[in-house]
Amino acid sequence: MNLYNETPFVNRYKILSFFSKHIENNLGKAVSIIYSRKGIGKSRLCKEILKDIKTTSTKVKVSINCSKVDFSQDGFYIKQIAKEINKNSLTISSISIEKFLQIDSENDHNELIYKIANDYMEKSSVLKNVKDVISKFFSIGNFNSDKIFDSNVAESIKLSYKYIEYCAKNNYFVINIENIQNIDITSLNFLVKLASKIENIYLLLEYTISNNKNSLSLDELQNSLIEVTDLKIETKELEQLNENELIKLLESNNDLLRQYIKTSYTKWDGNLRPFVNLHYNLPISNEEVKNFISNSNNTINNLVTNDLLDLQTKEIFLLIFIAVHGDSVELNLINQIHNINIMTDISNIFDFELELNRLVKKRFLVEYNKSYMINDDTILDILLNLSSFSSKKILATQLWLTIYTQVYNNDNNHFISKSTIIFNILKFSVQLQEKQNILKYLNELMFLFRNSTPIWVKNWIQKILDSFKNSTNEYINNLIKIRLSEITQNLSLYDTSYSLLNSIRSHDDNLLLAKAILLENNSKPHESLDIINSIIEKDNLNTRLYLLCKINQISSLRSLNNYKKAEQIFKKLLDMDEYKNYLEFGFVLRLAGTIYDSKKALPFVIESIEHFHNHNALIQELHSRIELSVIHIYNEEFELAQEQLEITSKISQKNFIESYIITNNLAIVNLYQNKDIENTYTMLKRCLSMVQTPFDKLALHINLLISANCLNLDKELILNLCATIDELCLLDNISDKEIKRISYLNLMLSCKKIGNDEQLDIYKRRFEHIIVQSNKYELDTKFKMLINNELGLSMQENCVGHFITCELSHWSIEFDNILNNFE
Repeated sequence: MNLYNETPFVNRYKILSFFSKHIENNLGKAVSIIYSRKGIGKSRLCKEILKDIKTTSTKVKVSINCSKVDFSQDGFYIKQIAKEINKNSLTISSISIEKFLQIDSENDHNELIYKIANDYMEKSSVLKNVKDVISKFFSIGNFNSDKIFDSNVAESIKLSYKYIEYCAKNNYFVINIENIQNIDITSLNFLVKLASKIENIYLLLEYTISNNKNSLSLDELQNSLIEVTDLKIETKELEQLNENELIKLLESNNDLLRQYIKTSYTKWDGNLRPFVNLHYNLPISNEEVKNFISNSNNTINNLVTNDLLDLQTKEIFLLIFIAVHGDSVELNLINQIHNINIMTDISNIFDFELELNRLVKKRFLVEYNKSYMINDDTILDILLNLSSFSSKKILATQLWLTIYTQVYNNDNNHFISKSTIIFNILKFSVQLQEKQNILKYLNELMFLFRNSTPIWVKNWIQKILDSFKNSTNEYINNLIKIRLSEITQNLSLYDTSYSLLNSIRSHDDNLLLAKAILLENNSKPHESLDIINSIIEKDNLNTRLYLLCKINQISSLRSLNNYKKAEQIFKKLLDMDEYKNYLEFGFVLRLAGTIYDSKKALPFVIESIEHFHNHNALIQELHSRIELSVIHIYNEEFELAQEQLEITSKISQKNFIESYIITNNLAIVNLYQNKDIENTYTMLKRCLSMVQTPFDKLALHINLLISANCLNLDKELILNLCATIDELCLLDNISDKEIKRISYLNLMLSCKKIGNDEQLDIYKRRFEHIIVQSNKYELDTKFKMLINNELGLSMQENCVGHFITCELSHWSIEFDNILNNFE
């Protein structure tokens, strides 16, 4: 709150002195929590504390409005801290985020910037190195570096933490954070991590007592901080000023005003806003004082309500419009109203900056760098909850939804990130219970969710489900659940995905097929087969639907390692001409790579490339080329494999495809040729920041382990990689026994190479418990060689020939092709 800047500071010198000295004496691993009801004066006290500190420490004030907690962004608080440090980098002798990125790119640690940059500018991934991305990123439009922290991709949160950590290591930091009770869990975890790792940091936290069920309790906050070893924690309640102190502040000798404060202050609950208003608009004559008192209702809410109702209609709506947004709003975004045809109380405003600045002068808004937010939490509560404002609030929400939809459709808007646009389309669609709009943007929402943290995704999925829980349109409801289930699978939130699938009750064959596909992808092949069999048993099933069912049947049987039955179905489908004109027949051809050895699968996969090409299915053609590269690797045709991957990489620059799949397979080509191994290790390490599914994560770690062995990296690193792979293998989410056997064989070989017999025995026992008929790899032969000590691994040799690499390809049914058929 910035209400008190011009009033004198009175009678809190004792607590001011206490905290100033506490900070000076405990610069390093210490926290103070000042708590009270809202409006008591915590922010003003903390401002004075920061001014009073005698040390040369860097002071950072993080002002956070008490916006609606349930719609706050994940990682919002940690990003706000980073934003404040960046904003004040010159005055606090720190470095800007741009300089930090340049420094970090020297060490090649900052792959996070790729995804953040791509959130603002398409195809940043085609740039060859981090420096090029940063240079391009900071040159677009009228770029404000704060936008890095405004992006909603998860990488923005990670980058914010890295930036804060770097700055704090080089300065003594006192970080003052308002409204800490509303902190999101992700930010809290990072804040605890920061307090654990950085010795020279002091956190000055302002906690407002709240009835909001979503707010963090004071005990929860303290318990989180107590986990930090050697962290000094001081908690104090700030008591309200008494009326005599206020009278002294008023600097008026008018007896009527003095009496007014004495009789009214008890009903303000210590909130100082009415007093501040009085201070700024001090009546002079007795007649003015009498009129003021007669027009003043003594409760804080009524006083603020009256202040609001005294405003012009356009001013009230403009405040509601900003309050509904839930965070600070940039002027250039508000100016988008000029492009909207919805009639509102602010449609006839021609100069929004002029109107907004008037509200700043009246202390209803605060402004920084042409970005505006509600000044006072009491004002915010009334704007959002006063019943007479309900219709205006709905209209303001509709206006925001229209604005963000329009901005999304404008390719030239660099001033706002794609993830932020999608986040707000989602937020306002949920508030308005616009399930058709939610469904329309589910593909775009998938982009947002795939780049967000799991906690945030789970919370938002629940909000989406709640928004249509009273809907009677079961088909649309189930379709949204199908999409949400797919999104959560992509994020490896398999329990959430499975729960969504179990809630679907439908007899529609298309929906059931989609459900079966997701169950198969969720490592539930038995349940998937049950659904597929129930569909196939029906009479008069259309040809395309039958084909899709059979494709999924092959996938599920392959997951159950029933290659014989999968091959029987595969052969039958090949012999039936009525299927060959469907785009999906390409999936049948590509599935040969999962049921045949590499030489036998080769012609079918080549044919799948031609098939998808003829159907203009470019993404699927690329996936088939990746599968072909894998087959060439198995056949030790490395130049042909590299050729396919380079074609795929070049084409995929203009199309979405998981780039880490291409990188992983290129790395394997290098490994087998004992070529550029150091760069290969780096390539694979970069991929870890992009991969989502446990299967792909396991594959990347396997290849990273092999390259680490080839480079003869230190034993501790090798063992850490082994432990990660072991942990991934123990997850229930990976049902593929073949990759688990490959994993443990590589773990055993690694332990043998570095001479760790104890771990080798552990991994050997786990390997023996995985029983599977392998169709591609001579695992048992290699295992017997290992047991008989016939693999004489030299510490100097390139040992990739002894290990088994893990190639990646995409052979399952493309889910969008099914949904697009019946949406």
